[in-house]
Amino acid sequence: MMTNLVNEKRLRKELKEANYFLQRYPKNSRWLESVARALYWLGEESARAYLIMVAQAAETGFNYDPMRAGNYYRLAGEIEKAKEHFEAAYRDFASFQGQLDSMSMCSMMEAAFHLNNYQSVVSLSNRLETLEGSHRREGRMVARLAVARLHENAEVAAKVAEELENTIRKDRSLTPPATGGFDYWSWYEIALQTEADLGGRRLEDACDDPLQNRKDVDRRRLTAEQVGEIQEQQDEEPDLSQTDLSRLDLRNVDLSGANLWGADLTEVDLSGALLEEVNLREAILVGANLMGAALPYGLLEGANLETADLSGGNLAGAKLTGANLSEANLGYADLRGADLRGADLRGANLSEADLEGAVTDSRMR
Repeated sequence: MMTNLVNEKRLRKELKEANYFLQRYPKNSRWLESVARALYWLGEESARAYLIMVAQAAETGFNYDPMRAGNYYRLAGEIEKAKEHFEAAYRDFASFQGQLDSMSMCSMMEAAFHLNNYQSVVSLSNRLETLEGSHRREGRMVARLAVARLHENAEVAAKVAEELENTIRKDRSLTPPATGGFDYWSWYEIALQTEADLGGRRLEDACDDPLQNRKDVDRRRLTAEQVGEIQEQQDEEPDLSQTDLSRLDLRNVDLSGANLWGADLTEVDLSGALLEEVNLREAILVGANLMGAALPYGLLEGANLETADLSGGNLAGAKLTGANLSEANLGYADLRGADLRGADLRGANLSEADLEGAVTDSRMR
């Protein structure tokens, strides 16, 4: 299931690596699981077969793991089989209730949720608060989704989805193929589904309208020097999400792979900057100078680039779905393979732009 959180190019690299190790170690369930998860989050039809293989491995032998089997049958769409394993997991946890730690209690709450036993989830959450351990936060999110279901409150589900999304964005280890521990990606999807169900929307609509960049965000103001320090400290993927970088001089800077989700870059000077695979989803770039900047495979869904200068820039393969490019200067820009579906291009200058292979729709002007 593709969502706006998925960095498709990076995920395909991770899939290639997982496939390589799975071929070398075909009996290693970890690599099988990683391949299955990567395919699922890429929306590939072949994902189902791999998900079922993971589930079957989890339900056989001495290492029977009912929660794992249930989760992967659920992702594969085998709901009745998933339910059988969640019921088994719930019974097992119930037999040891007096001895459960926070991790096991959280898993018991997950099993109850998947069985639509939302009242039990809420009751178990009260007991979770009395236990030591690091899983109370995850348990609270499951409990809040149960409350949302019980009270048919889409707003509660939306807030949980937003919290899960922010956690995923900030923690580099929480990639779609990651295995073990609380499954943030699956619960993010469940939160979106809960919100969609209670709000009368389709899940696709919930994913197309992500819960990011709320209008009341209090952005942290940074100087150009502070940006440089963060870049040096975090190296590969500096986190500059929801920061205020407006009107800074960042000419020729290398911020490849940076997370600038929701950042305010109004009238910033990024001319000549290297921004490969940068995350600029929902960023504000009104009047920004990106002349000659390199943004290949950049993620700019929902970004506001009104009146921005992108002339001569490299936007090959960039995701610009739903972006505001009205009055923007895209003259001589490389937009080969770019996704411009839903983008507002009214008044934009596209003279001599290379649009070979670009995906557009009727709003293309």
